Amino acid sequence: MENILYRAYDENENLIYIGQSTKFLERMKQHIKSSEWSGLVDTWKLQRFDTQEKLLTQEKIAIEKEKPLYNKTHNLYYRQNMEELKSENKKLTRVIKQKDRDLKKYKEQRKSLVQKKAEDFVEDAEQIEKVWELYEKTDNKEEFKKFFSSILGLMYK
Repeated sequence: MENILYRAYDENENLIYIGQSTKFLERMKQHIKSSEWSGLVDTWKLQRFDTQEKLLTQEKIAIEKEKPLYNKTHNLYYRQNMEELKSENKKLTRVIKQKDRDLKKYKEQRKSLVQKKAEDFVEDAEQIEKVWELYEKTDNKEEFKKFFSSILGLMYK
């Protein structure tokens, strides 16, 4: 039976939990199944003690001194940490909702613009069709081409 004090760190090396166990592997399995923070763990650091009394004393001291984010026992800052996380979560939720509204507005504007362009295209196509009909009816095709070219030249200067 080993007396192990363990520390769990996230990928940014933030201390998220301190615990103790005499059956470390079994305790890790329990954390993985039921702890809200287990998915955040990137690194474990272990420290062995000769007696369980020393282990329990050092766990309490470590939690009080190092203030891991998710320890509830011996951690006066747990509630404060959770309130800060909830507050940050609310801020991020507001930002995400605003971004969603902005994106929806952009998509509506884009859809409106695309629809307008499509309508303009159809209108242009109708005008081209009318010009083609006039061209088909005219006797002097070369004169009509010159006339139409000059109109286009004026339109697109």
